[in-house]
Amino acid sequence: MKNSRRRKQNRTGGIFKLILFLIFLGLAWIGFGRGFIAGHMPSSERKELAEWLEVSGDEVRMYLNNEADFTDTAYYTGGKLYLPIDYVHDKLNSRFFWSDTDELLSYTLPDETVDIGMSSVRDGAAEILERDGRYFVQADTVAAYSHIVITAFCGEDEAAKRVFIDKSGTNELTASIKGKTQLRTKRDVRSPLLCELDKGESVKVTDRNDTWCSVVTDTGYSGFVRTKKLSEPVEQTVPDNYTEPEVKHTLLAEKVVLAWHGIYGNAANAELEGMIADASSHINVISPTWIQISGADGSYINYSSSEYIAKAHAAGCKVWVCVDNFNQAAAVSDFNTGTYFKSAANRRDFIARLMQDAASYGYDGFNLDFEGISPSAGESYAQFFRELSVECRKAGIVLSVDNYVPYNFNDFYRMDEQGVFADYVVVMLYDEHTKEPGSNSSLQYVDYGLDECFKDVEPERTIAALPLYTRLWSTDSSGTSRSETMGIKAAAAYAESNGMTVEFDELSGQKYAELVTGGVTKQLWLEDADSLAAKMNVVKENNAGGIALWRLGYDTSDIWSVLDYRTQG
Repeated sequence: MKNSRRRKQNRTGGIFKLILFLIFLGLAWIGFGRGFIAGHMPSSERKELAEWLEVSGDEVRMYLNNEADFTDTAYYTGGKLYLPIDYVHDKLNSRFFWSDTDELLSYTLPDETVDIGMSSVRDGAAEILERDGRYFVQADTVAAYSHIVITAFCGEDEAAKRVFIDKSGTNELTASIKGKTQLRTKRDVRSPLLCELDKGESVKVTDRNDTWCSVVTDTGYSGFVRTKKLSEPVEQTVPDNYTEPEVKHTLLAEKVVLAWHGIYGNAANAELEGMIADASSHINVISPTWIQISGADGSYINYSSSEYIAKAHAAGCKVWVCVDNFNQAAAVSDFNTGTYFKSAANRRDFIARLMQDAASYGYDGFNLDFEGISPSAGESYAQFFRELSVECRKAGIVLSVDNYVPYNFNDFYRMDEQGVFADYVVVMLYDEHTKEPGSNSSLQYVDYGLDECFKDVEPERTIAALPLYTRLWSTDSSGTSRSETMGIKAAAAYAESNGMTVEFDELSGQKYAELVTGGVTKQLWLEDADSLAAKMNVVKENNAGGIALWRLGYDTSDIWSVLDYRTQG
């Protein structure tokens, strides 16, 4: 009996323990399990698109190549979409040039410059509008001249306006939805959903991993979907609906061999025949430094001579007149390239004066040599040479533009745009060292400069400018260095008369001369027929369109046969 009672008590105790365990599981479920599952259950919360895009009223969220820009907005008003002009220039098409001075947007084509002002109308609506001190241009105007595709969701019935701008030629991934799913604001099922996606819908895939993909729908929603809900993406290329008009360049029938002639007064024009006595049978272009800006108002001194041009033509040379901004002291101190050329009225007055001189004297072309301009002046300068190129084409004369060797810090000279509009782009392959001793123009520098130029300009329209001078460097015992310019003849004479030790420097491709006297180290990296021949080999290997030489008067008679590139290459 005792065992029977003991078994009964054990059963009762076991049942009681089971009940307590079940109660514990229930409480655990309430406290943890339900929360755990709830924390992993897809959210049904919806995010309003306007809140998601952070726009209201007539604001338009912009997407570039399917990436949202939350730092700026476009506007939709009067049935038209307007894009910020600075955004257009910086991110879509830098050829659009805006002048606050004139409240004028200009776009240069090969044969004309299109001006769009505050009174311009396109399709019955203002082409430009101003809002809170900023200026906006119709998106249709931008598309008319740009390699872009615009897809806008901006109707009056759109609660949140947005525009997708894709650059032509960009590769995109597209996929289709494999089964009904949701587009969410984050890579998390607990995040709010933006919309439902049905099987078969097409989306652009902008980013993906094994779990989630960032996508843009055909209806203009951007967000995240589960990767398993997408078909395997395929690559497509954004089409190009714009055909760039052809720029027809005026080129010589042979390679260019140009020599600059430094002229700083009318009397120097009489020196032409003596200057080209050795060179005339080897060159085909002379560029006299005739036009020198002399004032803040864009005035310039012009030393042009009809007699000089006639003599140059008789010697078989074209005359490309050099226009510079640094030979007159007033230009250096007072003339602001960026401010002056930002004004359309100034640009066009300056160009009109140049073209009048060209017609009066019979110039064969221009050579622009603007040096020392600031980064802020780059776009104004670019618009100037674009517009000048149009007038040169109409007149059938050549436009060449001089440049430093390209680096990131001077890319505001817009060699890329010169490569489109100028007939020839000149790269000055000298002044390699100006602050510390070193070669003025080493072989490596020549090779590098040409390679960089060719990124923006075809070789056949690139002119390699070579020096007929070097620098004598003097470094004192404190380590302070200074230099003076010496022509080929003067440098060779200096080295010989001072008994300098001369040896060949393979790295620079030049003869190197050195002398220590009175605690001062004298150094010369000499230019001569041999060093120029080595540079010419680089020019020929790259099949450049020509060479230019700074300058007549620095030369020696033995160099010209080495430099005769006219029918070579």
